[in-house]
Amino acid sequence: MIRFAALARLWLVLALAIPGAVGMLAPSRFHAGALAASPDGTRCEPASWHVVETANFRILSYGAAPVSPQTAAACERQRDRLARQWLGDVDAETWSPKCHVVLHPTDESYLREVGNGGRATIASSLVDRKDGRICLRRIDVRATRSDWLTTALGHELAHMVLAERFVDQALPRWVDEGMAILADPRDRRERHQRALKRAVARGTQFRLVELLALADYPPADRWGTFYGQSASLVEYLVEQQGQGRFVEFVELAAAHGCEDALRRVYGVGIGELERRWHRRLTAPSDPTATANSLNPRARSSVSPLAS
Repeated sequence: MIRFAALARLWLVLALAIPGAVGMLAPSRFHAGALAASPDGTRCEPASWHVVETANFRILSYGAAPVSPQTAAACERQRDRLARQWLGDVDAETWSPKCHVVLHPTDESYLREVGNGGRATIASSLVDRKDGRICLRRIDVRATRSDWLTTALGHELAHMVLAERFVDQALPRWVDEGMAILADPRDRRERHQRALKRAVARGTQFRLVELLALADYPPADRWGTFYGQSASLVEYLVEQQGQGRFVEFVELAAAHGCEDALRRVYGVGIGELERRWHRRLTAPSDPTATANSLNPRARSSVSPLAS
Protein backbone atom coordinates (compact mmCIF):
# COMPACT_ATOMS: atom_id res chain seq x y z
CA MET A 1 0.00 0.00 0.00
CA ILE A 2 1.46 3.34 -0.99
CA ARG A 3 0.15 6.77 -0.11
CA PHE A 4 1.21 10.27 -1.10
CA ALA A 5 0.98 13.35 1.11
CA ALA A 6 2.44 16.80 1.47
CA LEU A 7 3.48 16.39 5.12
CA ALA A 8 4.17 13.64 7.62
CA ARG A 9 2.99 13.94 11.19
CA LEU A 10 4.84 16.80 12.90
CA TRP A 11 5.83 14.78 15.95
CA LEU A 12 7.65 12.23 13.82
CA VAL A 13 9.44 14.74 11.62
CA LEU A 14 10.73 16.64 14.63
CA ALA A 15 11.55 13.51 16.58
CA LEU A 16 13.67 12.18 13.74
CA ALA A 17 15.35 15.50 13.09
CA ILE A 18 16.16 16.61 16.66
CA PRO A 19 18.48 14.39 18.73
CA GLY A 20 16.87 13.42 22.03
CA ALA A 21 13.41 14.54 20.96
CA VAL A 22 11.96 11.10 20.20
CA GLY A 23 10.78 10.43 23.74
CA MET A 24 9.50 13.98 24.16
CA LEU A 25 7.39 13.94 21.00
CA ALA A 26 6.24 10.32 20.91
CA PRO A 27 2.49 9.77 21.24
CA SER A 28 1.37 10.06 24.85
CA ARG A 29 0.14 6.48 24.98
CA PHE A 30 3.73 5.32 24.44
CA HIS A 31 5.70 7.86 26.44
CA ALA A 32 9.34 7.31 27.24
CA GLY A 33 9.78 5.53 30.57
CA ALA A 34 6.77 3.22 30.24
CA LEU A 35 7.32 -0.43 31.13
CA ALA A 36 7.79 -3.25 28.70
CA ALA A 37 7.60 -6.89 29.76
CA SER A 38 10.76 -8.95 29.44
CA PRO A 39 10.66 -12.03 27.17
CA ASP A 40 10.17 -14.41 30.12
CA GLY A 41 7.41 -12.26 31.58
CA THR A 42 8.99 -12.14 35.05
CA ARG A 43 10.08 -8.53 35.13
CA CYS A 44 9.65 -5.25 33.28
CA GLU A 45 12.13 -3.11 31.44
CA PRO A 46 11.81 0.64 30.83
CA ALA A 47 10.34 1.21 27.37
CA SER A 48 10.98 4.16 25.10
CA TRP A 49 11.33 5.15 21.47
CA HIS A 50 14.61 4.15 19.84
CA VAL A 51 16.22 5.26 16.58
CA VAL A 52 18.66 3.09 14.62
CA GLU A 53 20.32 4.52 11.51
CA THR A 54 21.97 2.90 8.52
CA ALA A 55 23.20 4.42 5.26
CA ASN A 56 19.66 4.62 3.84
CA PHE A 57 17.27 4.05 6.75
CA ARG A 58 16.24 5.60 10.03
CA ILE A 59 14.29 2.97 11.99
CA LEU A 60 12.07 4.18 14.84
CA SER A 61 10.83 1.52 17.28
CA TYR A 62 9.24 1.39 20.72
CA GLY A 63 10.30 -1.00 23.46
CA ALA A 64 13.06 -1.88 25.88
CA ALA A 65 15.70 -2.01 23.13
CA PRO A 66 16.16 -0.82 19.53
CA VAL A 67 15.84 -3.13 16.57
CA SER A 68 18.71 -5.53 16.06
CA PRO A 69 21.61 -4.86 13.68
CA GLN A 70 20.38 -7.86 11.68
CA THR A 71 17.00 -6.20 11.11
CA ALA A 72 18.62 -2.96 9.99
CA ALA A 73 20.96 -4.86 7.66
CA ALA A 74 18.00 -6.76 6.17
CA CYS A 75 16.39 -3.44 5.19
CA GLU A 76 19.54 -2.46 3.32
CA ARG A 77 19.81 -5.83 1.57
CA GLN A 78 16.22 -5.74 0.35
CA ARG A 79 16.67 -2.20 -0.98
CA ASP A 80 19.83 -3.18 -2.87
CA ARG A 81 18.21 -6.31 -4.31
CA LEU A 82 15.20 -4.42 -5.62
CA ALA A 83 17.36 -1.66 -7.11
CA ARG A 84 19.39 -4.26 -9.01
CA GLN A 85 16.29 -6.17 -10.10
CA TRP A 86 14.31 -3.26 -11.52
CA LEU A 87 16.80 -0.51 -12.25
CA GLY A 88 20.01 -2.42 -12.89
CA ASP A 89 21.74 -0.41 -10.16
CA VAL A 90 24.70 -2.38 -8.85
CA ASP A 91 25.65 0.48 -6.53
CA ALA A 92 22.44 2.40 -5.95
CA GLU A 93 22.81 6.00 -4.89
CA THR A 94 22.45 6.64 -1.16
CA TRP A 95 19.02 7.94 -0.27
CA SER A 96 18.79 11.52 0.93
CA PRO A 97 16.65 11.97 2.87
CA LYS A 98 16.80 8.55 4.42
CA CYS A 99 13.75 6.33 4.50
CA HIS A 100 12.01 6.49 7.90
CA VAL A 101 10.71 3.10 9.01
CA VAL A 102 8.25 3.52 11.89
CA LEU A 103 7.49 0.32 13.80
CA HIS A 104 4.15 0.88 15.52
CA PRO A 105 3.78 -0.99 18.82
CA THR A 106 0.00 -1.38 18.52
CA ASP A 107 -2.58 -1.74 15.76
CA GLU A 108 -4.25 1.45 17.00
CA SER A 109 -1.05 3.45 16.59
CA TYR A 110 -0.59 2.11 13.06
CA LEU A 111 -4.15 2.88 11.98
CA ARG A 112 -4.03 6.40 13.44
CA GLU A 113 -1.15 7.08 11.08
CA VAL A 114 -2.23 5.33 7.87
CA GLY A 115 -6.01 5.62 8.22
CA ASN A 116 -8.81 3.06 8.18
CA GLY A 117 -7.97 2.11 4.61
CA GLY A 118 -4.95 0.29 6.05
CA ARG A 119 -6.90 -2.11 8.27
CA ALA A 120 -6.06 -5.09 6.07
CA THR A 121 -2.40 -4.09 5.61
CA ILE A 122 0.80 -4.79 7.51
CA ALA A 123 2.73 -1.80 6.18
CA SER A 124 2.17 1.40 4.21
CA SER A 125 4.63 3.65 2.41
CA LEU A 126 4.60 7.41 1.97
CA VAL A 127 6.50 9.31 -0.73
CA ASP A 128 6.53 13.08 -1.08
CA ARG A 129 8.03 14.91 -4.06
CA LYS A 130 8.96 18.57 -4.33
CA ASP A 131 10.81 20.50 -7.04
CA GLY A 132 11.85 17.38 -8.93
CA ARG A 133 13.24 15.48 -5.95
CA ILE A 134 11.99 13.18 -3.23
CA CYS A 135 11.77 15.08 0.05
CA LEU A 136 10.21 12.36 2.22
CA ARG A 137 10.41 8.57 2.32
CA ARG A 138 8.51 6.79 5.05
CA ILE A 139 7.23 3.30 5.76
CA ASP A 140 4.80 2.69 8.63
CA VAL A 141 4.77 -0.89 9.89
CA ARG A 142 2.32 -2.80 12.06
CA ALA A 143 5.01 -4.21 14.35
CA THR A 144 2.48 -6.40 16.13
CA ARG A 145 3.09 -8.70 13.17
CA SER A 146 6.42 -10.34 13.86
CA ASP A 147 6.80 -11.39 10.22
CA TRP A 148 6.67 -7.84 8.79
CA LEU A 149 10.27 -8.00 7.63
CA THR A 150 9.63 -10.93 5.28
CA THR A 151 5.97 -10.44 4.37
CA ALA A 152 5.56 -6.69 3.90
CA LEU A 153 8.81 -4.75 3.79
CA GLY A 154 9.83 -5.85 0.29
CA HIS A 155 6.52 -4.64 -1.16
CA GLU A 156 6.84 -1.17 0.38
CA LEU A 157 10.52 -0.86 -0.50
CA ALA A 158 9.66 -1.65 -4.12
CA HIS A 159 7.48 1.48 -4.12
CA MET A 160 10.42 3.47 -2.74
CA VAL A 161 12.94 2.12 -5.25
CA LEU A 162 10.62 2.80 -8.20
CA ALA A 163 9.88 6.32 -6.98
CA GLU A 164 13.61 7.00 -7.24
CA ARG A 165 13.47 6.36 -10.99
CA PHE A 166 10.22 8.27 -11.56
CA VAL A 167 10.88 11.37 -9.48
CA ASP A 168 8.98 13.81 -11.67
CA GLN A 169 5.70 11.91 -11.61
CA ALA A 170 3.82 9.21 -9.75
CA LEU A 171 3.70 5.83 -11.45
CA PRO A 172 0.40 4.53 -12.82
CA ARG A 173 -1.27 2.57 -10.03
CA TRP A 174 -1.27 -0.73 -11.93
CA VAL A 175 2.47 -0.43 -12.57
CA ASP A 176 3.37 0.61 -9.04
CA GLU A 177 1.31 -2.08 -7.32
CA GLY A 178 2.02 -4.76 -9.89
CA MET A 179 5.78 -4.36 -9.57
CA ALA A 180 5.55 -4.21 -5.77
CA ILE A 181 3.46 -7.38 -5.55
CA LEU A 182 6.20 -9.26 -7.37
CA ALA A 183 8.36 -8.56 -4.28
CA ASP A 184 5.80 -10.29 -2.04
CA PRO A 185 6.23 -13.84 -0.71
CA ARG A 186 4.89 -16.62 -2.91
CA ASP A 187 1.77 -17.26 -0.80
CA ARG A 188 0.68 -13.62 -1.08
CA ARG A 189 1.25 -13.59 -4.84
CA GLU A 190 -0.77 -16.77 -5.20
CA ARG A 191 -3.63 -15.25 -3.21
CA HIS A 192 -3.74 -12.31 -5.62
CA GLN A 193 -3.70 -14.71 -8.55
CA ARG A 194 -6.65 -16.67 -7.14
CA ALA A 195 -8.63 -13.43 -6.72
CA LEU A 196 -7.93 -12.57 -10.36
CA LYS A 197 -8.95 -15.97 -11.64
CA ARG A 198 -12.24 -15.74 -9.74
CA ALA A 199 -12.89 -12.37 -11.39
CA VAL A 200 -12.05 -13.75 -14.85
CA ALA A 201 -14.38 -16.69 -14.29
CA ARG A 202 -17.17 -14.21 -13.47
CA GLY A 203 -16.18 -11.85 -16.28
CA THR A 204 -15.60 -8.97 -13.83
CA GLN A 205 -11.92 -8.34 -14.53
CA PHE A 206 -10.83 -4.94 -15.82
CA ARG A 207 -10.59 -4.36 -19.54
CA LEU A 208 -6.94 -3.53 -20.16
CA VAL A 209 -7.81 -0.14 -21.60
CA GLU A 210 -9.61 0.57 -18.30
CA LEU A 211 -6.81 -0.78 -16.09
CA LEU A 212 -4.09 1.14 -17.93
CA ALA A 213 -6.06 4.37 -17.61
CA LEU A 214 -6.73 4.18 -13.85
CA ALA A 215 -5.50 7.34 -12.16
CA ASP A 216 -6.04 5.99 -8.65
CA TYR A 217 -7.15 2.88 -6.79
CA PRO A 218 -10.55 1.50 -7.85
CA PRO A 219 -13.48 1.12 -5.42
CA ALA A 220 -12.73 -1.18 -2.48
CA ASP A 221 -14.91 -4.00 -3.80
CA ARG A 222 -12.56 -4.32 -6.80
CA TRP A 223 -9.25 -4.18 -4.94
CA GLY A 224 -8.69 -7.94 -5.12
CA THR A 225 -9.14 -7.95 -8.88
CA PHE A 226 -7.05 -4.81 -9.30
CA TYR A 227 -4.07 -6.15 -7.35
CA GLY A 228 -4.21 -9.56 -8.98
CA GLN A 229 -4.59 -8.22 -12.52
CA SER A 230 -1.89 -5.57 -12.07
CA ALA A 231 0.62 -8.16 -10.85
CA SER A 232 -0.34 -10.61 -13.58
CA LEU A 233 0.07 -8.04 -16.35
CA VAL A 234 3.42 -6.77 -15.05
CA GLU A 235 4.70 -10.32 -14.69
CA TYR A 236 3.54 -11.20 -18.20
CA LEU A 237 5.25 -8.19 -19.78
CA VAL A 238 8.45 -8.76 -17.80
CA GLU A 239 8.56 -12.33 -19.10
CA GLN A 240 8.71 -11.04 -22.64
CA GLN A 241 11.81 -8.88 -22.55
CA GLY A 242 12.93 -8.45 -18.95
CA GLN A 243 12.65 -5.84 -16.24
CA GLY A 244 14.76 -3.27 -18.02
CA ARG A 245 12.59 -3.17 -21.13
CA PHE A 246 9.48 -3.02 -18.97
CA VAL A 247 10.81 0.07 -17.18
CA GLU A 248 11.58 1.54 -20.61
CA PHE A 249 7.98 0.87 -21.63
CA VAL A 250 6.69 2.70 -18.52
CA GLU A 251 8.87 5.71 -19.34
CA LEU A 252 7.69 5.77 -22.95
CA ALA A 253 4.05 5.39 -21.87
CA ALA A 254 4.36 8.48 -19.68
CA ALA A 255 5.57 10.48 -22.66
CA HIS A 256 3.59 8.97 -25.54
CA GLY A 257 0.74 6.91 -24.09
CA CYS A 258 0.38 3.17 -23.51
CA GLU A 259 -0.69 2.25 -27.03
CA ASP A 260 2.37 3.82 -28.65
CA ALA A 261 4.74 2.54 -25.95
CA LEU A 262 3.43 -1.03 -26.28
CA ARG A 263 3.97 -0.99 -30.04
CA ARG A 264 7.49 0.40 -29.69
CA VAL A 265 8.63 -2.06 -27.03
CA TYR A 266 6.48 -5.17 -27.51
CA GLY A 267 5.17 -4.82 -31.06
CA VAL A 268 1.46 -5.00 -30.14
CA GLY A 269 -1.35 -2.64 -29.20
CA ILE A 270 -3.60 -2.79 -26.15
CA GLY A 271 -6.25 -4.95 -27.81
CA GLU A 272 -3.83 -7.63 -28.98
CA LEU A 273 -2.01 -7.59 -25.64
CA GLU A 274 -5.31 -8.19 -23.87
CA ARG A 275 -6.17 -11.16 -26.06
CA ARG A 276 -2.78 -12.80 -25.58
CA TRP A 277 -2.61 -12.08 -21.86
CA HIS A 278 -6.13 -13.44 -21.35
CA ARG A 279 -5.36 -16.57 -23.36
CA ARG A 280 -2.25 -17.15 -21.30
CA LEU A 281 -4.15 -16.63 -18.03
CA THR A 282 -7.05 -18.95 -18.82
CA ALA A 283 -5.06 -21.67 -20.58
CA PRO A 284 -1.54 -21.70 -19.12
CA SER A 285 1.00 -23.49 -21.25
CA ASP A 286 4.62 -24.45 -20.89
CA PRO A 287 6.32 -21.31 -19.46
CA THR A 288 9.26 -21.77 -21.83
CA ALA A 289 6.87 -21.51 -24.76
CA THR A 290 5.37 -18.18 -23.72
CA ALA A 291 8.44 -16.06 -23.15
CA ASN A 292 8.41 -14.80 -26.73
CA SER A 293 4.65 -14.65 -27.21
CA LEU A 294 4.49 -10.92 -27.96
CA ASN A 295 7.57 -10.39 -30.07
CA PRO A 296 9.25 -13.19 -32.05
CA ARG A 297 12.60 -11.47 -31.58
CA ALA A 298 12.19 -10.98 -27.82
CA ARG A 299 14.81 -12.48 -25.56
CA SER A 300 13.80 -15.75 -23.90
CA SER A 301 15.27 -14.83 -20.52
CA VAL A 302 14.85 -11.93 -18.15
CA SER A 303 17.71 -9.49 -18.45
CA PRO A 304 18.77 -6.56 -16.27
CA LEU A 305 18.62 -2.97 -17.43
CA ALA A 306 21.52 -2.28 -19.73
CA SER A 307 24.12 0.03 -18.24
